[in-house]
Amino acid sequence: MRRRDFLAAAGSPALLRGRTPAFIASDVGPLRRVLVHAPGEETSHGLGLGYGPIRLLSTGIDPRAAIEHNALVDILRRAGAEVLFFRDELDAAVKSARAAGVLSTWLRGWAPQLAPHSAKIDASVLLGAAADWLFRNDDDGRFSPLSDPAGSLYWARDCAFMTPRGVVIGRFANESRTVESILARFLYEWSPALKKYPIVFDAAEHDVSLEGGDAMVADENTLLVGVGNRTSESAAPKLARALNMDVVAVRLPSGTRSPLQNIFLHLDTVCTFVDTRTALTLPWFFDKSESGRDPLSHMLRGMAAKPKAKDHNLESHLPALARLGSVELFLAATGKKDDTLGDIKLADFLRARGYKIVLVGGHPPAADRDRHAAEVVLKELRRQASNVVAVAPGKVVAYQGNPHTAKALASAGVEVIAFNGTELARQNGGPHCLTQPLERG
Repeated sequence: MRRRDFLAAAGSPALLRGRTPAFIASDVGPLRRVLVHAPGEETSHGLGLGYGPIRLLSTGIDPRAAIEHNALVDILRRAGAEVLFFRDELDAAVKSARAAGVLSTWLRGWAPQLAPHSAKIDASVLLGAAADWLFRNDDDGRFSPLSDPAGSLYWARDCAFMTPRGVVIGRFANESRTVESILARFLYEWSPALKKYPIVFDAAEHDVSLEGGDAMVADENTLLVGVGNRTSESAAPKLARALNMDVVAVRLPSGTRSPLQNIFLHLDTVCTFVDTRTALTLPWFFDKSESGRDPLSHMLRGMAAKPKAKDHNLESHLPALARLGSVELFLAATGKKDDTLGDIKLADFLRARGYKIVLVGGHPPAADRDRHAAEVVLKELRRQASNVVAVAPGKVVAYQGNPHTAKALASAGVEVIAFNGTELARQNGGPHCLTQPLERG
């Protein structure tokens, strides 16, 4: 009901562009409220054969990741943020839906095998954390789990993200994570603590893939979205129309699965905002003048010429690298492409709008670019150096272990609060991925 009411009122004067109450007016405003999910039992179960696709013999994550996550939560609280936990809000949503008499109906539409047990359902069951609902047999003695572990939900950013207008519900390209967006939708519809946030865009309803790690709010009227890898290209114009915001689509590697798609996984893997009009991103890859001239392309071309490399088809990665970071602008309300933007990349776009750029690994030397790329930039990138989350303008939370990037941020006047995220980083995400900000000052 809240979603329909909001969309029906979208043309009213109170909701015109620039006059809506901004829940998140930028990705660097003082963090007031944030949703997280601590890694729980669902990350340790090896089988997931319930209502999701088959995930056989998943290794899960190291239990030390939960300790690292606790350290992040402590930092967020010390920074003045109210921290909500997905599991707690899911329990509250279950109670609210049950009291309204709709829980069984919802279960029949999504997980009918759970509907007969609606009186016993709680967050642990829906998350796949309750072992007795997973490791069970049916009446014929066949292994028959009733729930499916949501083992990646601790990357809380991906299933939903907040905008100035309200919350956007994601839809995963990886079908094994579908349960996360389903639970996020249920959460925002039924948790009393989240009822004030309207759902303004549901990727499933718009038939697009959309993951929160690809979205960053630049200001109240501008949204950046990484496209081509985990988020559909068609999501950008649809978001521009639905949110009444200019949407800047940033090209990430697409096509056949390759190592590049893991390195440049989401937009927040390679770029985040760290201060007012200041962004942290990579050297070379996002400057049009360096297209095809970056050190990684240079090294791949050289290695491709070696006899032993012929079977690896290294040169096939070069077109994706050349296109990496190219931007298109889709205009608010209409979703039409702005053809006046020209052929530029992300860093060019940001600089033209007055942004200062801080580089992962620091300013590259004039000589030894290949070595700096391999031993500093790509090394710290893989440790999620650019995947940071701001708790206030010029104050970010980051993983330890990226000294060159930390020094570059400090030189730019950005305070870095670092914590050990070794086990979390192994799973290919950083502090920005771990947090779903709900309100900023």
